[in-house]
Amino acid sequence: MYYNSIFIIPTIISLGFIFIAAYSDCMNGIIPNRLNFSFLILGLFYNLVISLILNDFKLISLSLILMTFTFILSFLAWKLKIWGGGDVKLFTAIASTIPVPVNLSFLTGFLPEIAIYPFIITIMINSILCSFPFLVFYLILNVRNNSMFNLNLNNLTLLLDINFLKILIKENFNKETNLSNLKEGMVLNNYYFNNFKIFESINERFGNLSCYINNDDSKYSYYFKSDSISGISSDDLIHLKILHSQKLINNSFSIKKAFPFAPSILLGFIISIIFGDMILILLNSLKLITNMILC
Repeated sequence: MYYNSIFIIPTIISLGFIFIAAYSDCMNGIIPNRLNFSFLILGLFYNLVISLILNDFKLISLSLILMTFTFILSFLAWKLKIWGGGDVKLFTAIASTIPVPVNLSFLTGFLPEIAIYPFIITIMINSILCSFPFLVFYLILNVRNNSMFNLNLNNLTLLLDINFLKILIKENFNKETNLSNLKEGMVLNNYYFNNFKIFESINERFGNLSCYINNDDSKYSYYFKSDSISGISSDDLIHLKILHSQKLINNSFSIKKAFPFAPSILLGFIISIIFGDMILILLNSLKLITNMILC
């Protein structure tokens, strides 16, 4: 099933939202929830309107199905630490807006390679493949700025040390910040404490922070952390400020500094709508080379 002209508008809308998400991810390290939710709702609304105009509800039904499927799949990828929580919601919004393969060859001049699996899978695959150059550059930049590791011939062998690599990853993908710099959507790492009053105060709420009993370190009895892909909410921020004003917690927090994946999603999306599935393109290229060699 192909949709051409009716997907020009949602394609442009999607490019706009993904571009803003990429910019925010690079500059602030997060993709705002309002951006993702606005994108998702607008996509569903557009597909509902088109379904009503055409008197055919296959499009909105497919949009809802793939939205759910994409959220589950990308949530599992988040659990495996492939990408961040904002990326989960961004992929879900894309799936709700453009649930079917888009053939815009009449505009681009290229006939895209369309895979048999859902179009959102093509976007995910392309985004992952596009992320490798970004990831290499990001790691090189962080390692270069890391005072604990200066690249030279004497310590390159440390890259073979598993313990050192764990420290390097921890140093480069987490950072310390204070309460005034915390923003909605940021993911808090474990914050350790001993005061049971904090434990009760956080656990009796319905926010995105949860408290746990600490079984690993005898120095602290409890810890709290972000327990949702949404990161901390505005209510969580207010509650943390209240706890700090009562001098129950200090002003230093550790947050996850995720690799900015949204630029890769932007590039992967553009490649998907113009050229199609990069895996198919690669396989077809290999097949062509093989046939040329055999002939």
